Amino acid sequence: MISRNEAIGIVERTHKNLVHMRVARNSGEDVHEVTHLFNSLLGLVVVPWERELKGLDVLDVKMEDLHDQGWPSIEPILDEYSVKTKTLKVLIKHLRNAVAHGHFRFEGIGSSSADSRDPSEIKVILWDETRKKKGTEVQRWQLEMNGEVLYQVCDKFIQHFRGRVG
Repeated sequence: MISRNEAIGIVERTHKNLVHMRVARNSGEDVHEVTHLFNSLLGLVVVPWERELKGLDVLDVKMEDLHDQGWPSIEPILDEYSVKTKTLKVLIKHLRNAVAHGHFRFEGIGSSSADSRDPSEIKVILWDETRKKKGTEVQRWQLEMNGEVLYQVCDKFIQHFRGRVG
């Protein structure tokens, strides 16, 4: 097994835990799949970005090409940076910033609570900000997705990363 000190080792272990959590919830166990799914972004996005991904071409893939490969459609509702979210690299950079800086919230879908344990009943909202003069921050990027779509993004990212690095 690859060491957890390497990005691919963290990604592999994160994937294993993510699958286990889904099976456990589907079996009726008292687990928090949505929370674990979100925590998985640390092992899938934040740590690999900081350790290895910034300098690798593994992320130099157009979002439209990923969609053609079965990825869910991922369209930010706000994208005001000069470099638009047209590649996986830009998406991962914004996701990394959102997760690392606590720029996220959960909302229930329909009559569901924001604390539902079922990813299909949750909307995840993530945003990235730019620091302006005098310490204020301005939101310049925002992505909203159903929790099930976030699960699919995580799964597809694992496959992509594994296929290119592992």
